[in-house]
Amino acid sequence: MNTSLPSISIVVPTYNEERHIKRCLDSIFKQDYPKKLLEVFVVDNYSEDKTLGIAKKYPVTIVMSKIKNNHISKMIAFKRAKGELFYYMDADLEFKYKDYLKKLVHPLLDDLRIVGASGKVVQIPGDTSLNRFLTYETHQRDPVLEYFSPSVYSTVVEKRQGYLLCKYSLDNIPPLGRCLFWRRKLLKTPIAKAEKFLDLDNLVFLVKEGLDYYAFVPEAEEYHYHVQDLKSLLSKRLRNIRHNFIPHYETREYTWFNLKNKKDVMKIIIWVIYAHLILPALIRGCIKAVKYGDLYCIWYEPLLTLVLTDISVYGFIGNRRGIEFIRSRLFHL
Repeated sequence: MNTSLPSISIVVPTYNEERHIKRCLDSIFKQDYPKKLLEVFVVDNYSEDKTLGIAKKYPVTIVMSKIKNNHISKMIAFKRAKGELFYYMDADLEFKYKDYLKKLVHPLLDDLRIVGASGKVVQIPGDTSLNRFLTYETHQRDPVLEYFSPSVYSTVVEKRQGYLLCKYSLDNIPPLGRCLFWRRKLLKTPIAKAEKFLDLDNLVFLVKEGLDYYAFVPEAEEYHYHVQDLKSLLSKRLRNIRHNFIPHYETREYTWFNLKNKKDVMKIIIWVIYAHLILPALIRGCIKAVKYGDLYCIWYEPLLTLVLTDISVYGFIGNRRGIEFIRSRLFHL
């Protein structure tokens, strides 16, 4: 096992993040990790609040980008990065403990086959009931995303000291690109000409190359100030569907479903029926309430199952581009 610590490049894309950025950067620079091995980029989209003033108080490299797209911001930093490992961190994330980086680095030192390592999102003391409910799922997948994507636990092939060894396959890749430590040299060639750093697509690229071993480190814990209320969650989902999913579907490698596949279409129909029956989700909420000792599960499980399903459907049928997207694919069935 190699015991020398690798250098790490971290990028934090920002736009009007004054509410979060101090907490985020504090958690980075309080890490029990050699500061000379840390390279931190803040790629800002010309924030109109105090984000830049706060960021300038830290030893970070600030890069300005007029394009308000966090995938492009990530790529700007990736192309400048010199670290052996690369990590993308939203401004609303915070490392819980000072040994977060060391815990994620451990499996990468332990096994050279491992391409990347991810940690776990945990409860924030005093958090909103909604964010608390979402965090009961290891990586905050809401009921809809749970149904349409695999859990990291479905990929575990071996339990090791300090981490779980996972093996991904093209039909079983959990959506964990955001919280992943990447071996930067392995990514340089697959995405050399890309304009955007699409973390989930990158996983597909690597798995296709046979780079399919990853690590999940449950004890590497982080806080994610994800959403404050239902309105913000619905707004995020609608925006992602209309601005990220539909316009770029043809060029994306990681897709949640395929409307040209009869099984996937049937899977969608089954889910929509399930969501509107209410009772099955209510029962699931009761089970979660007993499991986690939280009565809010009885409320949020059926509510989110229904409203996130309906807002997703509306995202497709509520505008011309979405309707054309559906028609062009269902026609091939």
